[in-house]
Amino acid sequence: MSKKQEDLRKRVVQMFEKWKLHPKSMIVSHFVAEGYKRNTIYGIIRRYEKTGTWARQYGQGRKPVIMDKKKKKALKQMFNNHDGVSTRNAGKKFGCSHTHIRKTLLQMGVKKRKKQRAPEYDEVQIEEVKRCCRWMVRKYVGKLFVLDDEKYFTLSATQMPGNDVYYTDDQCASSPKVKFKFKKKFDPKVMLYIAISENGISKPYIRRSGLAINQNIYKDRCIRKILIPFLSKYHSDGKFVFWPDKASSHYAKSVTEFLLSRNIEYVPKQHNPTNLPQCRPIEDFFGNLSAKVYAKGWRAKTLDQLERKVRKCVKEVDLEGVQRSFGHIKAKLRFCGIHGPYKLVH
Repeated sequence: MSKKQEDLRKRVVQMFEKWKLHPKSMIVSHFVAEGYKRNTIYGIIRRYEKTGTWARQYGQGRKPVIMDKKKKKALKQMFNNHDGVSTRNAGKKFGCSHTHIRKTLLQMGVKKRKKQRAPEYDEVQIEEVKRCCRWMVRKYVGKLFVLDDEKYFTLSATQMPGNDVYYTDDQCASSPKVKFKFKKKFDPKVMLYIAISENGISKPYIRRSGLAINQNIYKDRCIRKILIPFLSKYHSDGKFVFWPDKASSHYAKSVTEFLLSRNIEYVPKQHNPTNLPQCRPIEDFFGNLSAKVYAKGWRAKTLDQLERKVRKCVKEVDLEGVQRSFGHIKAKLRFCGIHGPYKLVH
């Protein structure tokens, strides 16, 4: 019983004792004018007449009809830290509705959470990732990480969440464009390249392409034309390290020799953790950008239209939010180096 409820009951009983010769309706009307419910005041008076005290005794109140302590314990064991369980099946087992099961789970602090996407590692890979993360933290003290990556955009993205379903009352009446996911062997697409750090974001480089990027395009178009001007603008003090992913074109001999000739320090391939999007916020940047481009099932008719939409969405990016996320890279690497990559997914 809360302090407010206790004070109310005490006041009602005191007034009832003081106005014994007056009708109960006068006492009730007094407290109704204060904003309390009529049934609440009558209930307090009846309880006092029956028990002789205004205090609520332990064990009073409505008894649990469906979920007693034993059933709650069994329900928690059934759901807590498990997947593949259903509230509807649990409702059939415990003889109640699935909404009551959800309400009981929330009362016990067991919440429904969405599974996070993460690469699958074996034990050897986990130890390798931890080793690389620890090495990077020790090696690059006092330096900011500069990340780059490229993303390919097609005319439509039916695999995006929300775009991979459709609604109809008659499948035969639905247009083929609605109910099928079309995919060409060499789908026309545009490639977006961007470099980002805690200090800022580079100009976007967009190129029409049907195949993956090669070392020549990466060196001449991405590194020379985009990355180097970005480093000159935001990292002229030289306190940075370039962290590409482990794509073959990024570590080609011509690319690494070019980086060394320009005095650009980069993470060596042997110390670069394999497949670690948890510590690379540029992956989240491209994921959010794709959601913006293809929001509400948008699809482009031409590559020109697609390129314009990508450029527009890049300009609308929350730059401050992106930069804040890059400020946590070292903390994530340090945590991952101690606890492993799975602990970082939450």
